[in-house]
Amino acid sequence: MPLSEVSVDGIAGGVHRLLTEEDFARQARGLSDEVRSMPSPNDLVPELERLTEKHRTRS
Repeated sequence: MPLSEVSVDGIAGGVHRLLTEEDFARQARGLSDEVRSMPSPNDLVPELERLTEKHRTRS
């Protein structure tokens, strides 16, 4: 929201759009699906450990 719209009416209008325009919900569902398809941090740790060991510089 542009700083010039920061007012009670501006915020109320923004919230109203967020709650009533279907495109916001559609975009949120797409983002949610994308995030859920990503590996969790716990899933990544073994791969990170493997890569660290593989590329570790031995002094």
